[in-house]
Amino acid sequence: THTHTHSNFSPLINTGELIKQYRAKNANKENRKFAEVVANNFASATSVANVGLKVMHTAHKLLGTSTMETISGLLNKTSGNWIPAWNPHLPMAAPPIPIDNTTPNLRTNNKPRVVYFPTCCNRMMGLDPQDSGADVVLHEKIKNFLEKKAGVDVVYPKSLSSLCCGMPFGSKGFPDLSEKKAKELLDAFWEASEKGAHPILIDMSPCAFQYRNFIASAVASKKIDAEYKKMKVMEPVEYIHTYLLPKQGRGTILLSLSLSLSLSLSLSLSSLLFSRSLSLSLSLSLSLSLFLSLSL
Repeated sequence: THTHTHSNFSPLINTGELIKQYRAKNANKENRKFAEVVANNFASATSVANVGLKVMHTAHKLLGTSTMETISGLLNKTSGNWIPAWNPHLPMAAPPIPIDNTTPNLRTNNKPRVVYFPTCCNRMMGLDPQDSGADVVLHEKIKNFLEKKAGVDVVYPKSLSSLCCGMPFGSKGFPDLSEKKAKELLDAFWEASEKGAHPILIDMSPCAFQYRNFIASAVASKKIDAEYKKMKVMEPVEYIHTYLLPKQGRGTILLSLSLSLSLSLSLSLSSLLFSRSLSLSLSLSLSLSLFLSLSL
């Protein structure tokens, strides 16, 4: 007797990849032009987005909630959704990261080192103005924890403000621009990690997942050398589990993970940048806000 089990299974379809392929096939010249401008001037683009957030919050303080909602709703409608509708939870602009563009110094002590890459989303967007308990943005919180509590040296990739993992461009149907940004980040990671000697921490798990996939596929297709697989790219929980928990020995470790589901952490960079053609939507981003208390 033969049992036909195949009828009990449905085909697995990667809808995310399907949508990317559809968008790539249907991308028009206007969208393409705008995407190229953003990719080639990423530091300026994110700076404009940051200024846009500051302007909107200043306007809210001057006009009040009711007037702000009315005006932004009208602008959104008359512009055909080119100008995003404002809401009270729109994040404030993130403070700048005080670093320069020089090559990270080689280690001068015996402390472990990590290359920390704050994602473009967290470099631009800061605190929720409606959250009275929040006082430190995510990238500052992670850096403070790593240096002050975990005793780890933190370095940033060179030219941080210009870097992106490539996911926003790939999601909008521009795989070549996604690969271009990913390769730029690859060179910066390779230098900052001293050719893979130190782990690399990316503070948003979708970006870490995207980047590990890029390295694996680029090596497999021989677009980059196999030596780049030595780089250990991790998201926060994985980094803590791999590098911080083992060294605690018998100490008491309290790990508190605050999982903020950024279901609408949709960064319409295009809307803030006078066009909607490249909506940098970081959809369903799991932003992991970490608070680790270590007691030996």
